[in-house]
Amino acid sequence: MGRMKGVRLTTERLIVRDLPPRAGEKVARFHQENWHFHRQWEPFRGNEYFTAPLQRRVLRYEARSDSKLHLWLLLRDGRRRRWRDLSIVGSLALSSIERGSVQSCLLGYKTDARYARRGYMHEALVAVITHAFTTMGLHRIEATVMPRNRPSRALLERLGFREEGCARKLILIQGVWEDHLRNALLSDDWPGGPDKSGPRS
Repeated sequence: MGRMKGVRLTTERLIVRDLPPRAGEKVARFHQENWHFHRQWEPFRGNEYFTAPLQRRVLRYEARSDSKLHLWLLLRDGRRRRWRDLSIVGSLALSSIERGSVQSCLLGYKTDARYARRGYMHEALVAVITHAFTTMGLHRIEATVMPRNRPSRALLERLGFREEGCARKLILIQGVWEDHLRNALLSDDWPGGPDKSGPRS
C-alpha cells in the first residue's frame, strides 16, 4: 500500500499535511468560523461537531484509518514551520479508499471563507492528486458536487475531472435530499502518466 499517514506536501504557498489529535481545538475553530460558508453544501451538524473534544476524536480515528486520508492546507510562513503557528486555508479528504483491483477513492474539500477564490484549493489538489496517483498508487478519484455549486464544478473541470452522470437525491443536505453530479479523474489522464506497476494490496 502507498504511504497513507505522515503526509507532508509543499506547494508554492502551502503546506498540505495531516494533523495530530492535539490539533482538535484548531480544527474545531476552523469549522466554527466557516459554518456560514459551508452550511449550504453540508449535512446537518450537531453542536458537538464544533467542539475540540469531538474533533480530537475524529483526528485520532483518521490517524488509524486505512480508508481515509484527511489533509489540511496551511499557509506557508518562512519564519514559522510548526502546524500550530500556521493559518488553516482549508482541508481535503480522500475517503472510501479501496485497494485490490479497484484502486479508487472519493474526494472532498472545503476552503476557509477568507481564502476562497484565490487558487489555494487548486494548488493543493494538484499536489494531492499527484500524490494519490503516484505514491498511493490509486487509479481513479471520484468527486460528487451539487449542480448549483458552480465554483466547485469549475474547479473539478479545470483539474481534468469528467462528469459521468447525476446521482439523484444522493445526500441529505440541511433536510433536503440533493442531487449530485458524479465526476471522475483517472491516473491515465493525469500529467506524468499512470503507475504501470499494477495494483497494490
